[in-house]
Amino acid sequence: MSAELISRLLLSSRKLGRRVSVVSRADFPFAAFVAQVVAPTISNPSCQEQLIDAAREVSEAVDGCVESSQLATSDGSILAALGAAATNVGQALNDLINHIKRVF
Repeated sequence: MSAELISRLLLSSRKLGRRVSVVSRADFPFAAFVAQVVAPTISNPSCQEQLIDAAREVSEAVDGCVESSQLATSDGSILAALGAAATNVGQALNDLINHIKRVF
């Protein structure tokens, strides 16, 4: 393995680690926000907008994680599983956003 390839793999690995960290940091506040604040205040337009913004942030973090993973590995089974999980997360977030817009 060449030094350049090793360097690229290390860089991709670091990027993936940062993306995973971003996803975990985005996910926890989102879940906490939903559990503690949203239930009693979901009819408030400001709260609806905050929830929608939080969902979009989680979606962007997941997209970044997928992009970094594609740079870090060429293992088709790993990328397929990650892609399926990312699709499920994206669909759940879209469903939540659509529900908020439709109900309120």
